[in-house]
Amino acid sequence: MKNIDRREFIGKSVLGAAGISFGVNAFADTLTAENKPQEPNRSAQKQVEYGEAVRKKYPEQCIVAIAKDKNGKANPITMGWTMITSDSPPMMAVSMSAGSYTVEAVRHSKCFTITYPSAEQADAVLFFGTHSGRNTDKFKEFPTAIEPAKQIDSVLLTDAVANFECQLESEFTTGDHFIFVGRLVASHVNVMPKKRLFILGPGRKLGPV
Repeated sequence: MKNIDRREFIGKSVLGAAGISFGVNAFADTLTAENKPQEPNRSAQKQVEYGEAVRKKYPEQCIVAIAKDKNGKANPITMGWTMITSDSPPMMAVSMSAGSYTVEAVRHSKCFTITYPSAEQADAVLFFGTHSGRNTDKFKEFPTAIEPAKQIDSVLLTDAVANFECQLESEFTTGDHFIFVGRLVASHVNVMPKKRLFILGPGRKLGPV
């Protein structure tokens, strides 16, 4: 092995370190204003009214909740406010307007179906969300393929992506809405591949994502 003079070694080390430093500086100079880290006191956010900010939620999930009223009529309602609340046991929740007819139906039947509609069901979903079950038999006025639920007194949407049978567990009041929490007692998926329907924007814009 070649013997290297100590002063020669130190000199090469210094030059090597300097070269690395020069390389870092050259790389830093290539960063643009867009990809440089933001200054700590700089914000990309501005405060706006709730109504403006909440429009950024789209695309939003779309579901159809179904419950039978006191006359045994299955009433479907279209909504976007739903979530999974527990894995063990499986539980899901829906948020309904206080004036919704389905609120009465859920309280009467103590159960409901949550359905993920398919893209091909857009017209039916729009109808379900723009008519009231108080004066309309929605499934009669807009014929839709349905079948009996297996564990609760409700129905499933045959052409949906998935259906969840929920036994009512609890109810909460949140402002002008009621939240119904259901314990899942049966789940179903379509045997055919189907695209799920979403709410794409305000003005009743529906479509797949």
